[in-house]
Amino acid sequence: MKKLSIILVLICLFAGYGFFADDIKLSFYEDTLLKQEKLCQNAKRDFEVQDTLTVQESNETKVNVFMNAKYNLHSCYDLELLKRQLISNGVSPEKLKFLELKAVENDGDLIEFMMPAT
Repeated sequence: MKKLSIILVLICLFAGYGFFADDIKLSFYEDTLLKQEKLCQNAKRDFEVQDTLTVQESNETKVNVFMNAKYNLHSCYDLELLKRQLISNGVSPEKLKFLELKAVENDGDLIEFMMPAT
């Protein structure tokens, strides 16, 4: 009887892990993922609007702004690495997509930037 109860407990643990493994793995990286997503979206937005911001500036300033915007895009590479790692560990892409939206939910400019053009 004792063996049967131990076996049932182990089955429940494995089944529970199977159902909640994504959430457990994601909980360790959620804060990092949210921060990286926000940094990446800001970098993309800044890179796209740099030309309109530097219209009246000197060429040297334009180059500096371009180099800074290009450097900030590295956060997108770090974000992509983290996403691929999580996907390879079994986290669903749908959950990652949800967190992308959650990362920018309080920033109206980023929400507008991320929305597809209609």
